[in-house]
Amino acid sequence: NTLLLISDAHTISIIDTSTLKETIVAEGNAYVLYLDFHYRKGLIFWSDNSAGTISRIRYPSNKSTTAEVIIHSQTPAGVAVDTVNDFLYWADIRLHTISRSNLDGSNTVLLVSTNSPEDIELDIANGWIYYTFNGYNAIGKSRVNGSEIQTIVDNIGTTQNLALDFYEDRIYWTENGNRIVRSAFFDGSDSKIIIDGISDGYPFGIATTQSNVYFSTWNKGELFQLFKNNASASNRLIYTTGTTSLMSIKIFQST
Repeated sequence: NTLLLISDAHTISIIDTSTLKETIVAEGNAYVLYLDFHYRKGLIFWSDNSAGTISRIRYPSNKSTTAEVIIHSQTPAGVAVDTVNDFLYWADIRLHTISRSNLDGSNTVLLVSTNSPEDIELDIANGWIYYTFNGYNAIGKSRVNGSEIQTIVDNIGTTQNLALDFYEDRIYWTENGNRIVRSAFFDGSDSKIIIDGISDGYPFGIATTQSNVYFSTWNKGELFQLFKNNASASNRLIYTTGTTSLMSIKIFQST
């Protein structure tokens, strides 16, 4: 069964895509846009854009736990966990920075200063950070130490979430304004539209498995599945929050 870690802006949950059972992990947030997790250590991390915080919570836990604020920042956005070296990376839109810390928020290091980075993803095996630019219609990457900054995809729509597909060595991303999902190789080549015609929803979150692409629509609160090997198939609605927001998605599994 595929488990998805999702946020609907205020609540963080885990959805079993086979049974649609929802397990609530944390509630009462102001505006959660991005999240990630450390499966081996049993930690879930998220940024609260309105509160200016990054928090974490233990999951699963055999006792009641509460969220712990570990970082205060101006407008924190994308968060990404390095599960090999036990680091947390995060972007701040208004500070125009990408930073790294320990998993408890200590020992913060500024890595990249760039135009309004939003979502970030890590390719630790090859030493890269990938990130979207808020409002700049491009995707960039740098080394995990902040060097070799480069733009790999430009002249696209306003990008929101990124996902790295290590089965096919491709990036997937959502373009909110154009209402499409696009993909390219890790070097930015072979850019193409994967999902088009999302007529009444603005795509936001995205995640991939070996067989499927999952994406959310923030304004409709809907979660869709698309089979990779059947490009002509329609997007399959598998879940709705019943609210007007569904943000970040992650495949919740050991990596």
